[in-house]
Amino acid sequence: MDLEKLSVGYDRLYEEASDLLKKYNPCQFEEGVCINRRERYRGSPKNGCCGHCTHLSSEGCNTKALGCKFVVCEHLYDRFPELCSKLFGLREEAVDKIGVSVLACHINKEDFLYRIS
Repeated sequence: MDLEKLSVGYDRLYEEASDLLKKYNPCQFEEGVCINRRERYRGSPKNGCCGHCTHLSSEGCNTKALGCKFVVCEHLYDRFPELCSKLFGLREEAVDKIGVSVLACHINKEDFLYRIS
């Protein structure tokens, strides 16, 4: 297993997914609360899906966890079909080429590479 090749693939997919999420801004955070929490789950924890993650800081996510980029809540499917389609395509590539899936959510790059080596 070529860890350098996996690392490069991981970084590329992470950047592509990050760029898509920045471009579409699906979570639309306001004061630490995503649009889904504001519209549907009033009083829910702040920071949306990331609310209980150990990698979450006051500055946002403090690690590179590719699996997290593929987690989308139900409101995104109808509002952002193009984004979801592109993220799902990247997720399939991540699963096929480097073995990352949404099951790797909250697992940073270093831990992922360590676990598969």
